[in-house]
Amino acid sequence: MIHNLTKKNIISRSPFYATGFILRARGMIGRSFASAYFDAMVFDRCGSIHTLFMSEPIDVVFIDHENEVCGLRSELSPWRPAVHVSGARSVIELPAGIISKLNIEAGDKIDLNADALLESVHNKQNDAKLAVAQTKPAMPFKES
Repeated sequence: MIHNLTKKNIISRSPFYATGFILRARGMIGRSFASAYFDAMVFDRCGSIHTLFMSEPIDVVFIDHENEVCGLRSELSPWRPAVHVSGARSVIELPAGIISKLNIEAGDKIDLNADALLESVHNKQNDAKLAVAQTKPAMPFKES
C-alpha cells in the first residue's frame, strides 16, 4: 500500500514493485492498469522513466530521498523517450488522472511501505478483540 501522509489518503492499495533488470526494463510495456492485478508500479533507485512501446498515458510521481514528492507528470503520453526529475530516488507510475483525483502535490510526504504499518495495527486490533472475547472471569458473577 502507498499512503500520502500529507493528504492522509491512499494512493495505491496493491502496488507492484519492479525489482530486477527485466521487470524494471519492461515496466508498463504491454500492460494496462485496467487489466492488471496492481494499481501502481514502483521503481526504487530511479530518477527517470520512458514511455516507449506503451499503449496508454500514465501519471508519474517522482519521490526524493526524504520520501517527498519532487516532481509530477500528469497524463504522460506514450512514446516519450525520457522523462527525468533531478533529485528523484523513486518513481510511482499510476493510471492517468490519479494525480488530479487524489490532489497529489509537490512536497507531499509519501509512505511507500504502508502495508506493514497498517497490517500491524489491524492485527493488533483483532488480537485485542480476540483476547477480550476469550477472557472469562475468575469468579462467576452472581446477581443479588
